[in-house]
Amino acid sequence: MKISHISLGRYHHFSLCRLLHERGLLDTFFVAYPQWKLKSESLPLDRVRTYPWIWGLYHLRLRCGRSGDRLNQHLAFYAQQSLSRFAANRLSSATALVAMSASGLEAGRKMKQLGGTWLCDRGSAHIQYQDQLLRDEHAKWSVPYTPIDPRVIERELAEYEEAHAVLVPSEFARRSFVQQGVSAAKVIKIPYGVDLHDFYPGGDRADGPFRILFVGGVTLQKGIPYLLEAVSRLQGNIEVAIVGDTSLMPRHVLRQFDMDKVLWVGKQSKSEVREWMQRSHVLVLPSVQDGFGLVMAEAMACGCAVVASHNTGVHDIVDEGVEGFAVPVGDAVALADRIQALVDDPALTRRMSEAAIARVSRFGGWNTYADGLIKALAEVGGLHKTLVE
Repeated sequence: MKISHISLGRYHHFSLCRLLHERGLLDTFFVAYPQWKLKSESLPLDRVRTYPWIWGLYHLRLRCGRSGDRLNQHLAFYAQQSLSRFAANRLSSATALVAMSASGLEAGRKMKQLGGTWLCDRGSAHIQYQDQLLRDEHAKWSVPYTPIDPRVIERELAEYEEAHAVLVPSEFARRSFVQQGVSAAKVIKIPYGVDLHDFYPGGDRADGPFRILFVGGVTLQKGIPYLLEAVSRLQGNIEVAIVGDTSLMPRHVLRQFDMDKVLWVGKQSKSEVREWMQRSHVLVLPSVQDGFGLVMAEAMACGCAVVASHNTGVHDIVDEGVEGFAVPVGDAVALADRIQALVDDPALTRRMSEAAIARVSRFGGWNTYADGLIKALAEVGGLHKTLVE
């Protein structure tokens, strides 16, 4: 088996491609990053083909605050389409293709023509399910919503239909596909891994306040208002750190909440995020929609308990009451109750911390994810060949 891979950005794809290369299975990695940004990623650069032009311009305009205008919407769409076409014109010796959703339609069709296997890798819920959740959430907070580009939805629906299988990282994501009418047999769930070289226990939680941590984009999708409301209900000596880019969070929403206990840290490097995780008692992820909150596994590796909404993949890595708690989406009262239970019971927090470290150590890191992917490709490819014959 020789596997080609397509991804616009890092996500989990860089870790996967490194492992596939180590196992002698990587044919070509097609990515929208410029070559110079890949030199520190330990990727096999002789196996990497880059097409960064449109995606790079899109991100440049993002940094200039142009995230929601029509030009950037067009750039995002054409970046996905052009990367797929770039890969389609260069597929040759690979026998399988794993392509990030919306970025693999043309290349996937080419792989099928070559007689190979194509998996559509979707890191979130079904795109129409996701779009509706976000539309409803923005309406709830009276925030204008920019719908997902209909052209992107059309591309993804075609990929779901034409790919041999759809790869998702959580039970929440899997259920969203089934609810949208995709055959359960076509949806393969493989939870993401965690790099235990980058995330591990350390620091001192014994002294000072009870530390609550959020890591991620500060957006309505991540459930930030529910976190802030929950924090306002908490009693005791607590400290709340929100690590992430705040530029997309509507100010009129934030002004509704008391910020006295909240420390806005901003975006941090990987090593700085690790240090925050090592110093914190609990990671809170109250997302409205998160295909798999990878920060949960990373925080667990650092010894954090987890409190997360049902729509994060929490049920795939946390047993209720053992490593953390799951709460209903949008329920700030339940979120506060679970956090308060940890604030009030240091022994419970310590047990969950120890259980979290033990649970993550059993994941097997990204090797387990790679094992699952290779097995899925072999099974899907074998079934496809049997049906063709």
